[in-house]
Amino acid sequence: MDLAGALILLVLGFMVGISGALMPGPLLVYTIQESFRRGKWTGILVIAGHAIVEVFIFVAIMLGLSEFMTSRAFTTSVSVLGGIALILMAASTYRTAGENPGNTPVKQKYGTIVGGIIFTAFNPGFPLWWATAGTRLMME
Repeated sequence: MDLAGALILLVLGFMVGISGALMPGPLLVYTIQESFRRGKWTGILVIAGHAIVEVFIFVAIMLGLSEFMTSRAFTTSVSVLGGIALILMAASTYRTAGENPGNTPVKQKYGTIVGGIIFTAFNPGFPLWWATAGTRLMME
């Protein structure tokens, strides 16, 4: 691959990454909520969790599981679980609103990296995106 081709893929990957990062869903809500609670390093930790899921899906696609990821049963189950995750997060945020003024740390059952994994994996659009556009980009 020449330098021009590598630059084109870099710009394309960046634009696709930004489009995914700005997609509203459980991960975006989680990142915003935890940033207020945990501070400026939250985004990096959430990204680490997200990257773990990305690597898992990349390997799954390389092993030929893209057909399973586009099946009706898989996309329906991920969509339902993702919707439930959004509802639970909204209820939790509403219930705890105003309880943590300032930068007082909040103790949670799991860390921010695990949260990044959970809310990436159950984002209703994430597996479908990887099974379609992500697979095509990966093949490029």
